[in-house]
Amino acid sequence: MDRCERLLAKAEKPCLVTSDENVFYFSGFTGGDSFLLIADNFRGIFTDTRYTLQAKEEAKGFKVYDADALGNLKKVVSDLGIKEVGIEEEHMTVAEMARFTSFLSFFPAGKYINELRAVKDDAELDKIRESEKLSEAAFMHFVNNAYVGMTELRAACLIESYMRENGAKKTSFDTIVASGKYGAMPHATASDRVIEEGQMAVCDFGCMLSGYASDMTRTVGFGKVPDFEKEIYGVVLAAHNRALSSVREGVTGKEVDKAARDVIADAGYEEYFIHSTGHGVGLFIHESPTASARSEVLLKENMTLTIEPGIYIPERFGVRIEDLTIVKKDGCEDLNKVPKELILI
Repeated sequence: MDRCERLLAKAEKPCLVTSDENVFYFSGFTGGDSFLLIADNFRGIFTDTRYTLQAKEEAKGFKVYDADALGNLKKVVSDLGIKEVGIEEEHMTVAEMARFTSFLSFFPAGKYINELRAVKDDAELDKIRESEKLSEAAFMHFVNNAYVGMTELRAACLIESYMRENGAKKTSFDTIVASGKYGAMPHATASDRVIEEGQMAVCDFGCMLSGYASDMTRTVGFGKVPDFEKEIYGVVLAAHNRALSSVREGVTGKEVDKAARDVIADAGYEEYFIHSTGHGVGLFIHESPTASARSEVLLKENMTLTIEPGIYIPERFGVRIEDLTIVKKDGCEDLNKVPKELILI
């Protein structure tokens, strides 16, 4: 079965797909301002005249309706006798829903789409591998050109410009370069702060390549860093490696999280590990599955999962190490090859 057929098998009723990422997932269309109707023996993409030629070229197997998208949809569902459709309930806004309520009723179908997207096919995995490979190359470019006294923004620019110059459409999220005490804020953004001698800097970044995201984190030291920072780095690295070794088909997300958390707790820093251990990556930077203390999801072969434990010492520094993995039956494929030992710049 193709993706549309698998969605219908799960939802058991027609589905209206409205988010750009899922329109792309099911149809291959890379434009915007469009939605799909997926039903038994029917595949339709509803757009406007700006995208007619593009939709006809990219959305193979879909009938293209342009100009009056809403009016066309109303006629199609009437002709097909469709009165209820599944929707992406976490995506569709109240305003968007109001466009359809005069002629359709809805049921939540987001979970079915998320389940499909969580397990990647071979083509998706190849794209994610290439995306992660580009991020790694960008990191090494940063390492080879970074220096004490540069600003966080300059550091982020080194990473981002390399990715864009080598094929990335954009970053997969706002690049994080957080130095010194700001590294203790897991999602601090790069600023004009100057990175000083002896500081650690958390670098978290990724790109969008061929529609798929990458995600990795390395923490580097600038100049001679204190022994305490090195100690914390060693604890995080041990937690990272323990969690990596726990990833395989059939374990739960919380088991992976516990593997990392136990190492940090045994070292006495449990209160400073303030987020979950990992998440899936694909068309979105954060998607199913999750590796958290509450995650009951069973990992399946060809899911992706980040492994990113961290320790954050308030007002001092933070350390996070993140790899992106592909779940396998007896372990995982780690997509990251760059060194994990502390790099000093």
